[in-house]
Amino acid sequence: MENKSQYKSLNEWRNASPSVYYAAYKHGLIDKLCKDFGWDKKKPDGYWTLEVCKESALKYKTRNEWKKSIDRSGYDAATRNGWIDGCCGHMERVFKPVGYWTLETCKEDALKYNARNEWKKSHGHVYQFARENGWLEECCAHMEQIAYPKGYWTLEKCKEDALKYNKKSEWRASSPGYTAAHKNGWFNECCNHMISGYKEEQLRRNANRKV
Repeated sequence: MENKSQYKSLNEWRNASPSVYYAAYKHGLIDKLCKDFGWDKKKPDGYWTLEVCKESALKYKTRNEWKKSIDRSGYDAATRNGWIDGCCGHMERVFKPVGYWTLETCKEDALKYNARNEWKKSHGHVYQFARENGWLEECCAHMEQIAYPKGYWTLEKCKEDALKYNKKSEWRASSPGYTAAHKNGWFNECCNHMISGYKEEQLRRNANRKV
């Protein structure tokens, strides 16, 4: 690790040495480093509300600029709470050239996140591309697996979890709640609100006819 005199804050160190930062994060060393070096780790609990995140985002022109800024905690909070699109509506979208997203670039992008849902919320198009190409497991191999206690997945928990998704395939790829619903015979009840592949195709065709 670099010594204290090189960086004035956790954010400065993270931007300068992201790979070392993520290694430290993965091994639970961030609190110790902040204490040893006198870095302020984060704002007080509850600081990053939707409105504060939006105000922070307005300072930046792109998501990547916000993510690498001193307000990285605001970006993280917006991603974690599903506010990222609402906060970034004013920003320029930077599109990668055709062919940019390969297995290797998807894996590199996935390394920025510690959970599948975090990656999906922040870079949903890359997550989806990796899933469609069968690379999801390889890209997410470094991510933490949440261990749910025995009995956690009740019918109500499964139904609540399923409401986060519009398609069965999305739910299957993102949450163990899908498996629990199948195992307990609750699957159809949990998926009543979802769009089937057939229905989705019909809606697409109807929309095309109206154009």
